[in-house]
Amino acid sequence: MLLFYASGASVGAALAGAAVVGFAYGMVWTLIPTVAADLFGRRYFGSNYALCLPSVVAGSVLFSTILAPTVYAAHSGEGDDDGDGCSGSACFGETFLLTAAGCCVGALSAAVLAARTRYLYAPRVDAGAEGV
Repeated sequence: MLLFYASGASVGAALAGAAVVGFAYGMVWTLIPTVAADLFGRRYFGSNYALCLPSVVAGSVLFSTILAPTVYAAHSGEGDDDGDGCSGSACFGETFLLTAAGCCVGALSAAVLAARTRYLYAPRVDAGAEGV
C-alpha cells in the first residue's frame, strides 16, 4: 500500500492493494490461536489467547480513534472561517504513513519472534525413524 501511495497509482491499484491488506489482516486472526498454542502450550490456551487480544484492541483505539482524528483536525483548519475542511492525502497522508510505520514495526516484531522460536519448527529426526 505504501508503494501505491507514493506512486499516485490508479483507484483500481489502490483497491487491489486494499484487498491484499484485508487478506493479510484476516490471516492474522487465523494465525493468532495457532501461534498462541505453539508458543505457550495447550494447557492454559484460553488464558494465553485472551492475553494476545488486547494488543489488537489497543492498536485499533490508537490508530483509528486517536491518531486519525487528531491528524485530521490538525490539517483541516477547524479554526478557519471558510469551514471547507480537508480531503485526500493532504489530510490523511500523515495518518497513512504513521500507520504504515506501525505495520513495519509489527512485521519486524514478527520476524524477531520467528527467529527466536525457530527451534520449535525445525524438523526433528528420530534416530530410529530414519529408515521409515
